[in-house]
Amino acid sequence: MDYAATDFPNLNFIVEHVGLPRLDDFCWIATQEHNVYAGTSVANAFVHSRPKYFADIIANLLFWLGEDRILFGSDYAIWSPRWIIEKFMAIELPDDIKEEY
Repeated sequence: MDYAATDFPNLNFIVEHVGLPRLDDFCWIATQEHNVYAGTSVANAFVHSRPKYFADIIANLLFWLGEDRILFGSDYAIWSPRWIIEKFMAIELPDDIKEEY
């Protein structure tokens, strides 16, 4: 992704699943390449099963990319997105994560 984003700066790239399980690598690339966006499909499912982990993912994305390069995704063909949207809209970052980021 890094080379493609560098070679085609006028083309936007959406990396689905926010690069999981390599979130750190994705964030480093996206920090350097301003045409790389975070797609949250699959990662959004953690809002239910591992809310603290999901909060950490979102905090990292906000810190490294900013809110304008995070795109909601649901993998709709796999899941009905209603519950993901509702939980996503209701999440509050825990105080310890707010302090860290």
